[in-house]
Amino acid sequence: MTGMSAEEERELRKRAEARRQCEPFRRATHRLRTFEELTEELELHRIELEVQCEDLKTALADSEQHRDRYRQLYDQAPLPYVTTDGSGRILEVNAAARLVLGLENTCFSKPSFFQSFLGEQDSALFTRLLRQAVAGEGLGQCEVTLLPTTAVPRSARIHGICFTRSHNTFSLAITDVAELKPTEEHLRKDETGMLAELEDTQLLQQISFRLIENDGDLLCEDLIHAARSIMGSDMSSMQLLQGEGHLTLLAWEGFHPASAEFWKDVHCHSSSTCGAALACGSRVIVPDVEACDFMAGSQDLEEYRRSGIRAVQSTPLLSRTGTPLGMISTHWRQPHRPSERAFRLLDVLARQAADLIERATSGRIARERGAPPICAECRSHGQLAMEREDGRMYLEQRPF
Repeated sequence: MTGMSAEEERELRKRAEARRQCEPFRRATHRLRTFEELTEELELHRIELEVQCEDLKTALADSEQHRDRYRQLYDQAPLPYVTTDGSGRILEVNAAARLVLGLENTCFSKPSFFQSFLGEQDSALFTRLLRQAVAGEGLGQCEVTLLPTTAVPRSARIHGICFTRSHNTFSLAITDVAELKPTEEHLRKDETGMLAELEDTQLLQQISFRLIENDGDLLCEDLIHAARSIMGSDMSSMQLLQGEGHLTLLAWEGFHPASAEFWKDVHCHSSSTCGAALACGSRVIVPDVEACDFMAGSQDLEEYRRSGIRAVQSTPLLSRTGTPLGMISTHWRQPHRPSERAFRLLDVLARQAADLIERATSGRIARERGAPPICAECRSHGQLAMEREDGRMYLEQRPF
């Protein structure tokens, strides 16, 4: 308005903004308005348009800021991203994708399709992935072999991220399969280890229940079989302490019969791991018998070789007061050092085996039928290793 002061213009702007925030502008009434009223009305409209223009400029600035932020995140993302239309024509790629596809110095001046970086079979897989997204059947993934323009082919996994139906655009991420394989393999190993530990824990739990129930059918063979399973070994054995410094072989799996006969009675001064463990009162581990100094040149080493044993460990069975009761050992055909997890579970089994021996010694495991034959070499302090008709061994005490 010509000749309007700054104060008058501010006042008019306030009125225009207030009017804009109220109900929509009503049409003029049928009464005739004066020239001054019409001029003021037009001025209010001008102010309203200026306010709307300022709002649009602010919105445009915010939109550009968000766009620049998105562009920065998209282009500088470490994972390769590609945006295509519904047919696979490439609309946008970030820096990581350009590197993967060999497009560092390429401009998309003419239409370029993502299928051009794939073989015929993989191209069909990708096209199916696109059609699935366009049809609203969800975003999937597929493994393909990329054929970059300037780099060697590589295996990749294509992940559909989003499909914008209004713009008919499909966004996807590319993951190098070679980078995923170690992680997936590690996860598979973890899962396998957890399943194995669960099975071993359930096995120990079953043995515990049978001990609690005072199950007379719990045999030494059950314990050495459990030890073999827990330790992942090829052979196992269990011995009973007889007298001062002597171990009697009670049960074994996997030995050569001649070796089992040789280890039928083991002294604490022998060159075997069970003798060494009895002498020192703690677990003895030999990852490779061929590199063990205290076994060198001994008959024990020859028996290890005869039975194909390359690694062995022996764990003492101790009563709850620390008194030696016997020995449980596991053996491998290849050099091996058991894990801490395996030893942790074996210690639980050793505790159960020691409890079984203590119960046998105190006469808590009694046969319901007549006394079976006695194994004469298993006598000590009232302990008797009893043999069934099937040749399997269990423990029981009877008075002399």
